[in-house]
Amino acid sequence: MASILLELAKHDFDKIGALSAAQNAETSPSFIKSRPTTLRVNDIEAGDHNLPAFETTTEYMQNLVQQNMTHLYEQRNSIDDAADARRKFILRCRMMELVPYFVSANHDSGPFKLFCDDFRFGNVLMDETTLKFTGVIDWEWAYTAPYQFLFCPPSWLILERPTSWTKDEEEHYEEKLAIFLECLEEEENKRQSETLPELLRDHRMSSLVRKSFEDGTFWFMQLLQEAFAFDEEVLWLNLEKALCRRGLLEMGVPNEKYIQEFVEKKVKDLERYNRDLQYLDD
Repeated sequence: MASILLELAKHDFDKIGALSAAQNAETSPSFIKSRPTTLRVNDIEAGDHNLPAFETTTEYMQNLVQQNMTHLYEQRNSIDDAADARRKFILRCRMMELVPYFVSANHDSGPFKLFCDDFRFGNVLMDETTLKFTGVIDWEWAYTAPYQFLFCPPSWLILERPTSWTKDEEEHYEEKLAIFLECLEEEENKRQSETLPELLRDHRMSSLVRKSFEDGTFWFMQLLQEAFAFDEEVLWLNLEKALCRRGLLEMGVPNEKYIQEFVEKKVKDLERYNRDLQYLDD
C-alpha cells in the first residue's frame, strides 16, 4: 500500500478537479477542466455541478466547508433542536476560518496530487500465490486534490472509519500508523537508492504524513471530506486538542447575534417541516 501511495505522489497537476481524457492521449493523457467528482458530491447536493476546476487549495477547502454550511441552511430538518442548531453553525464557522491555518503557502497553488476517495484494502487486487498486490480497482472517485489529502495518514489502516473510533481504536490506529510509516520509509529508501536523488528528510512522504498526524491536519482533513458525519464528536475532540496546542481553539467563533439569528431560522424551519410531515401522515 505504501508503494502505491508513492506512485500516486509522483504525478503533479496544476488544478484541482476531475480527470478528463485529452484528444491526443499519447502526448497529453489527461487534463483538468471541471470540479472534482468526489464521494461528497455523491452523498449531498453540492450546488453548481458545472464549476470549473479549482486553482488553489484554499479555494477548494473553503468550497467544501461551504457545502456543509449550505446543506445545514437549506435542509429543513438538518437540526434536532435549538442547541443542535447552535453547535452545528458554530462548528462550520470555525472550520471556515481555520482553513488558512491548514494550507501550506508553498503548495496553495499546487502542485496537486492524484487522490481517490475510495482507495482502500478492499479495492486492491492480490496474487494468491505470491501475496503481492497486482492492481487497484474502482477509480470512479479519483480526482486531483490538495497534496494534504494524499500526504495524510490513511484512515483505512484499521478498516473502521475515524468517525466511529473508540479510545481503544484510536490507540490501535496509532500502533498501525507507526508500522505503516516504517514501511513507507523502507519504500522511500529503496526508490532513492535505485532511481531517485536523495531528498531532504523533511520533504519525504513519510515525514509529511507523520507531521500531519502530529499537528492535527489529519483530523482537519477527515472533517473536510465528511458530509453527514461532519459533526461527529470524535473528530472534533481530536482536532480541538491540536487547536489548543496551536492557540487556535477560539478561532472563527461567530458573533452571538449571528448565532441567534441562525438558530431562530432553523427552529422555524424544523417546526414547518414537522407540520408538513404530520400533514402527510394524516
